[in-house]
Amino acid sequence: AKLEADRVKEKLERDRRKLETIRRMLTFRKVPESDEWRRWKIACVDGSDSPAISERLGARVGVFTAGYMIFKGDEFVKDEYVAGSISWGQRGSPELVKKALGLIRLMHERELAIRCLEEEGADWVLIDGSFFGFRTKCEKLRRISLNIEGFDSFGELIDSLRDSSLKLLESRRAVGIVKRVRTCAIDGYVAFSTLSSEPCLDR
Repeated sequence: AKLEADRVKEKLERDRRKLETIRRMLTFRKVPESDEWRRWKIACVDGSDSPAISERLGARVGVFTAGYMIFKGDEFVKDEYVAGSISWGQRGSPELVKKALGLIRLMHERELAIRCLEEEGADWVLIDGSFFGFRTKCEKLRRISLNIEGFDSFGELIDSLRDSSLKLLESRRAVGIVKRVRTCAIDGYVAFSTLSSEPCLDR
């Protein structure tokens, strides 16, 4: 019991030192109350794809959907949805199909978000997740053939997603909603600011 207590005490002391470092890095300001948001036209974009790839004779199949809803203040304005599927041979890893499906779905989300800004007159657009979270493991896939929705390779699809994500980011009217605990968001800021994971709480 004493060994376990000493271990916990040491861990808490490390966390205390990290929190002191983080406290000096963070600044906060009170957001003034305002009804200005009631005049804003806000688009919310999201999508979904198959939780598991369906295995059929000679093929792996996945489906996706993406859509948006637009509100002005707390009043609903309009919505629109797209859906599709991809089919892939049964050679290779099913994870490759799952990755392709997620990227295709995200491409449609990005296209809808840009349309909301350029054609639907949205003041703000909310997208699901970070702007470049899709890039995880993408570099290993760039040269793999794809031949889906006009893209000959993963590299072409990844580049298209990069460009559309940059376009949204540079509009300064797009917000990525990251559904993680607040300490993870703080860790991301700290790691970005210090170029090190050492001060991060990692929880």
